[in-house]
Parts: sequence; structure tokens; C-alpha cells
Amino acid sequence: MQGLLLGVKLVTCVSLILFSVSCYNMVVRSEEALDNTQNGGSSSPPLKTDKNPNIVTDKTSALTVVPDSEDDDATVTTEEEGAPDFSNLDVFYPTKDWQEVKPGQAVPKGLHIRLNMDTGQREAKLMEGDGGLKYWSQEGKQGIVNTEKKLFTPEDLKKALKEFRVNKIDDEDTERMEEVKKKYKSYEELKKDLEGLHMDIKTDRETVLELTSMLNSSSLDTTERVDVMETLLDYLHQIDNAILFCDIGGMKLVIKNLNDSNAEMRSISSAILATSLQNNPKVKVYCIKEGVLHHFVRALSTEVELPVKKKLLFALSAMVRNFPYAQTKFGELGGFSVLAKLFTLPGTSEEATKLSERTLTLVVDLLEEHQSVTKDNKHHSSEELLTQYQNFPLLEHLLQNGFCEIVGNLLENIPQREFESTTEVILKAAMKLKDSCFQQFKEHTVKFKSLHDNFLKLYHQDTELDFYRDLSEVAKKLYLFLMEKDEL
Repeated sequence: MQGLLLGVKLVTCVSLILFSVSCYNMVVRSEEALDNTQNGGSSSPPLKTDKNPNIVTDKTSALTVVPDSEDDDATVTTEEEGAPDFSNLDVFYPTKDWQEVKPGQAVPKGLHIRLNMDTGQREAKLMEGDGGLKYWSQEGKQGIVNTEKKLFTPEDLKKALKEFRVNKIDDEDTERMEEVKKKYKSYEELKKDLEGLHMDIKTDRETVLELTSMLNSSSLDTTERVDVMETLLDYLHQIDNAILFCDIGGMKLVIKNLNDSNAEMRSISSAILATSLQNNPKVKVYCIKEGVLHHFVRALSTEVELPVKKKLLFALSAMVRNFPYAQTKFGELGGFSVLAKLFTLPGTSEEATKLSERTLTLVVDLLEEHQSVTKDNKHHSSEELLTQYQNFPLLEHLLQNGFCEIVGNLLENIPQREFESTTEVILKAAMKLKDSCFQQFKEHTVKFKSLHDNFLKLYHQDTELDFYRDLSEVAKKLYLFLMEKDEL
């Protein structure tokens, strides 16, 4: 790192020396031209750049450094032109009197600035007793303004170059790096210090490799395996760690453990899959090649523990979202019939209600996903992806497995007020399926009217709760749709 900083400084110094020589030559030529004018010779026009002046030999002077390319630190380009029009310059030239600052002008630092209340324009002037060189910067460009002299002398240029930010930045970076080094220890120093305390620092990769090796060991009992997998869970939410876990064969063990006789093992295995699959296409492809969908379908249909079912559903959701190929395979395996059976679980416990809500949420999300691609195509999906969604008959799978009746039954058995999130999901599902499920939904027309009235009443009790107003509007739309459809 020190060698790199030294090299950067060397290149900068060489560039600044070349820059100084160029500026000095231009100053000498300007002085010669001025002498010629005073001696009766022809007068040379002032020099300026296309947009920003480099050297102007009238009243005030400005030097502008403009980065040109990666190879050259800076260049100064000039062209001959008539007397400069100071009203069109991009740099504001201050004097002891108030002057208007025009939009887009670069204003040097250290000026007295005010807003003229009569004209509404911003004005600036030199501070009392101030003068000399003034520095400005705008849109990545830097420059100086000489408020006292017509020309820049070599001494002025040297003084100006010393003040350029490039040198200050380098110095500040070096000082900051030295401070950081004094304040913190390096990774190797920490490892060495902790070795004496019998502690060992490992990277995520090293930890995942070690935990996977332990998971492969036949000497661990079930409790110890669960502990190892719980530790792995903390690492596998990182995309790279999850991919590594697949590459070294760890995910195969986890998929296999979905069939374990121990509920804790099945639960932690489902949690690992859910964590690893989220927004990780490589893990999704790996798992589908390993037949994880077969395990999901079988486990969801046979699992008796509701907490484990919830984690399995979470893992399935992470697998099939935004993955039309997985959705197609899931449908071919009879997965939607398994989802339909989750609504008929015995009991009315809170866990059963939440499981139904999450299952219906997955269905609604899949319907919205298909609509956004096949109908709206908001994200301008590729032709291949669009074809995959179009070839998967999601709505047909839902109708064949009785989701119209399922949503209707849920409407008539909406839980108490503390489960309003469930009511919201039911109404969303009804909106998505209303065209295809009209015959089933028309039996619940009165229910939609009742929901509209109830939520509107709750909203009027507390108008800050827009949630109730939104639910009331959805129920009203469904009610009016069914009424108009029935009249036709």
C-alpha cells in the first residue's frame, strides 16, 4: 500500500512540474505581448478556453485546470480570440463592489454573499481587506482567480499549485491511514493475540467448511447435529456461504433430513432450506436438481407438527417464487392439491389459522407474479421467461383443486378482529379469482356487503386507520361486481 501511495505521489509531482512549466511559458508570452503593446507594437488578444478561461490578461486573471484523460493529469488549452466578454464567463470575478452572481457561475471561496431583496438576485463581493488568490471548483473542475493583478507571476503560480486539493487529499489520506493502523490491529495480529487465549478467528468460509465436516461425522447424536445445523443457519443467509454449502455436499444432507424421524431435525432442515433458497438462483437450481420438490410435496402431506409445516411452507415459498420452472414441476407433482388440504386441517387454533393465511398468501403472490409478467409485463421480461409463465396453467391448477370453494369457506369463517391480516389475504384472493369463481362467490354476496359495512364503521371510529378504509373498498368492489354480474 505504501508503495502504491508513493507511486501516485511521484506521478502527481511530475504532472504538477510539467503544468507549472506550461503556465510559466504562457505567462512569459503574455508579458512579452503586453510589453509590445506598451512599446507601440501590435496587441495580442487575451487567451481563454472554449468555456472556462485559462489566462485572461485584462482587469482580472483566472487559471483553470481541466482533467483531460487518464494518461494526463491536466491540460491547459487556449485559442486566440477578441477581448473577453466577462458576462459570459463561467467563473465569478469578485471586486470590492457588490456584483450579481449569475446562474451556473463558479463562486470562489471566502466571499461576502447576500441576497438582494429588491431584485431577488444573489450578489457577492470581496470581504473587507481581502484580496489575492481565490480558489473555486465546479463540476469536477478547479481554478483560481487573481483579484489584484492582471497577470500571474511564477511566484503566484507556485503558491497556487501548493494549495490545490490534490496534494491535500494525498496528505490527508496518508495521515488517516496511519491513524487507522495505530487504532486497530490487523487480522493477522488479532489471530496471533487470540491464540494465547485459545481462541481461533475463522472466516465464514472456514466456518462453513468445518461445520459441514462435523455434520458429515457419524459420531454426533441427533441433539448435537441439531446444534450444528442451528449454527449453520446463522451463516447460510449469505448468498456465497449458501452456494459453498451446496458445492461441498452439505445441502444434500439437509434435504435428506426432511425425512428424519425427529421433529427438531425436520424443523431445522426446513429452516436451512428456507434461508438458503431466498433470492439465491444458484441454490434453487441445485436443489431442484436434487429433487427437493418431491420432498416438499411428501413432507407437507405427511407432516403432523404444525410448526414444522409452517417452516416447510416457508421453504417451498422461497423455492417457487419467481421461478416458473419450479412452479411447473410443483404443479406436475400434485403440489396444489397438497396446498388445498392445508386449509382442511382439524382444529381452529391460532397456528392453524396462520398456516391457512400463509398458504393463501403464497397463492395470491403467485397469481400476482403471473399477472405482472403475462399481462402487464412491467419488468419487460425476456421472451423465454414470458413463454415459461404462459405455459404454466396456474389458474387451471387452482380451479381444479377447489380454491374457489376454499376462498368462499374462508369468507364465511373469517376469524376475530385480531386476525385482520387473514381477512385482508382472503379479500385479495377473492379479487384475483372473482372472474373465474363467480358462481361460487355469488353465494357470499351478502358477506361482502357485511364486510364493507363493518370495516367502514371501524374506519369512521378512527379515521387514521386507512387499513380499514382500504379493506372496506375491496369488499365494496367485490359486492358491486357480483351484483352487476348477477343482473346480467
